[in-house]
Amino acid sequence: MPIAFDSARSRPGGRNLADLLAAGPLPLETALRYATEIATTLREMHDDGRAHGSIEPQNIYIKSGSVVLVTPERRGYTDPLDDLAGFGSVLYAMLTGKPPGEELRLVPAKPPVMKGPAAVRAAATRLAERCLTAERETAPELQKILTEVRLLHVMSKQFQPDAATLFAVPAAPPAPTSFPPTLPLEVFAGKAQPLINPPIVTPIAAPDANSATPDAMPPAEGAPPTSTPGDNSPQTVRARGSHSRPVLQDVMCPKCRGYHVRLSRPRTRFERILNLFGIGIHRCHRCFYRYIPVLGRKIVRKPK
Repeated sequence: MPIAFDSARSRPGGRNLADLLAAGPLPLETALRYATEIATTLREMHDDGRAHGSIEPQNIYIKSGSVVLVTPERRGYTDPLDDLAGFGSVLYAMLTGKPPGEELRLVPAKPPVMKGPAAVRAAATRLAERCLTAERETAPELQKILTEVRLLHVMSKQFQPDAATLFAVPAAPPAPTSFPPTLPLEVFAGKAQPLINPPIVTPIAAPDANSATPDAMPPAEGAPPTSTPGDNSPQTVRARGSHSRPVLQDVMCPKCRGYHVRLSRPRTRFERILNLFGIGIHRCHRCFYRYIPVLGRKIVRKPK
């Protein structure tokens, strides 16, 4: 945003800062924005070897959102330290709505624990007090003051309410979540699975003593064999496939000396050739040792 300064002969347009402060302190974000522009103007003047010498609310005008400093007409040497003290006085007035008086602390006390905009306003007030009480040997540079004011200005923007947030229509409460009814369960093979379409149970009439019961009648030719629940479950099929080859009777594993030896499926071309000659591959299901019963050696695949 452009910052300007004019001489006292030509009064710029806009509102005077003293008239604005007559109504009370400025909002935190507005006060720090004006302070940032004032500090930027003073830094540029000091870099050019000049000093303002009269930083007061009466010499500051707000025009189209920008700050205009009125340069007084004076002759002789102007102490740059007066600009630092004047900046602290204007910043203190914008934050509190009154000029610094006897209540001003000579040494800033240890700040209490604050949060939110109150902490930012307290930090800006302590900065103004440091500028007012600065001595020539320990006075901070304007560039350091400008950096600190800019940081406080950025922090104050985080607590500014957004217009969209102020006038936003509250959202409707979410609709209650409905869950489907609990499905009946059928337990088989150690697992419980829900029935998507539960069967309709039809009551069976008492059998007649003179007629043959359905259970006693032989199954029709070509009818699928009856099975009990759980015979075709994934767990039962997997268990049946893992033990499809029976345990060889009186065959001891040459490694663990256990009687858990079964015929193993051929894995290599060499093993398939042995199967053609009637030589099977044995595998112990206890120590997983695979061997040829004729040679008694373990068969290991060589890495390619």
